[in-house]
Amino acid sequence: MNWSYSGYRQFLKCNRQWYYKNIVAHGTVKDPFRREVTILSKLKTLDAWRGDIVDEVIGQVAISRIRKKESLHEDTLLWVANRKFDERLDFARKKKYREPNIVFSDYDDFSAIIDFDNDKGIAESELQRVRNDTHQALKNFIEREDLIEYLRTADQWLTQRTLSLPFSRFRVIGRPDLILFFEDEPPHIIDWKVHTFATKTYQDQLLAYAFSLSKVNPHKDFPANLKSYSVLDYRLTEFQLLTDESRDYEITQDDIRNTEDEIATGLLKMYRLGANRKFSECSPEEFPTTTDPSACGNCSFKPICKPD
Repeated sequence: MNWSYSGYRQFLKCNRQWYYKNIVAHGTVKDPFRREVTILSKLKTLDAWRGDIVDEVIGQVAISRIRKKESLHEDTLLWVANRKFDERLDFARKKKYREPNIVFSDYDDFSAIIDFDNDKGIAESELQRVRNDTHQALKNFIEREDLIEYLRTADQWLTQRTLSLPFSRFRVIGRPDLILFFEDEPPHIIDWKVHTFATKTYQDQLLAYAFSLSKVNPHKDFPANLKSYSVLDYRLTEFQLLTDESRDYEITQDDIRNTEDEIATGLLKMYRLGANRKFSECSPEEFPTTTDPSACGNCSFKPICKPD
């Protein structure tokens, strides 16, 4: 059984939703029901889909060019974003993920959007809005010359690196968008967000990443001096790319203590409900549905879920 920031938030939102995604869904099983749940678990809202494209363009293109000491050009980022947008839109619109015997991991352009899957469709005006948002987020990123120059001063850039560490009998999993390592400075963890209004802050998520990085067994490409820095020295930054806003967070000992307590409390809640069991050992009825009707609005599991 694993604890992750996003997974635990899903568990708190709806135990049944977490059960479908983490116990029933499995990318290689042939059982028709589990196969269907796996497909449903991959469906995303249009805005979440938009965020994935921005994250990938920054992580795979922009950071790669910075790592190679190459220049960054707005047109290049927008061209890549448009290509990904069009290829993935086509994949999702045609529901290619529902083709028989498809292996999800074989497709770089894999994409599944809730409104296409349930045949509601998406208005062209909405698609254009999301394309424009994608462009604006990337423009805001590349126009932050101070940020670009700062990124170039790092010695290592780790994008979407999985941090997995034992916690009691379980595991804590984190996957920061970007970890910067420096020769003579503590690490800097950065998370990109693409939210229209950006009213929510993500300090808790960044603290979970910091806790994980400070406790994980060093990877082969981690700097030798990492353990010489206290987690209290780490830098944390959340970039809201659509609103062009950056939020820096300091770390206190209370923050780390509270983060560890939240992980322990969360794992205990999950364990008491039986979240450590295998598919064959439990049933949907053992995982209650949410008591908040609004949480069902964009849930991809609605076609198979029978609320309590």
